Amino acid sequence: MAKKTAVNRLDEARQAQAAAAKQITDLEWERNAALLADDDAKAVKLLGELEALRVVARGHGDKIGLLEAEAQRERAEAIVRGHKALIERFAKTLDGSDADLIEAGDLIGQAWKKISSGIDKREKARAAFSVRSPHARASAESIELRHVGACRNGLAGV
Repeated sequence: MAKKTAVNRLDEARQAQAAAAKQITDLEWERNAALLADDDAKAVKLLGELEALRVVARGHGDKIGLLEAEAQRERAEAIVRGHKALIERFAKTLDGSDADLIEAGDLIGQAWKKISSGIDKREKARAAFSVRSPHARASAESIELRHVGACRNGLAGV
């Protein structure tokens, strides 16, 4: 069986105190009736029971005060446990994000290097092949002659 919490024990102590208070009231009525009936022996006996019940009720009151403090401490501990669990879930959620972002940054860096390399190669090719060079003019003329020949033979657009 699980240990009772202070809140459960507090409820039980309050119920016991209420029951003791009712018994005290009932015994006071009974003692008063015995006194009025001149039954002193019964009144003395009831007074002893009343005093014992008052001690029990005072004990319940003390117990209630202690259990209220304990219940407050348990509630505070539960709040701390809840916050700790929330922080652990948050940390677990973020656990792989830094590694993923670092890997993505590395991949972007590699892609940027490839893009830069491609741009550099195209710039070098363009610098090496000037459109004003005799070679470029000869190439352009051969492309034009092929195009003209294709048009004459009915193969335009092929």
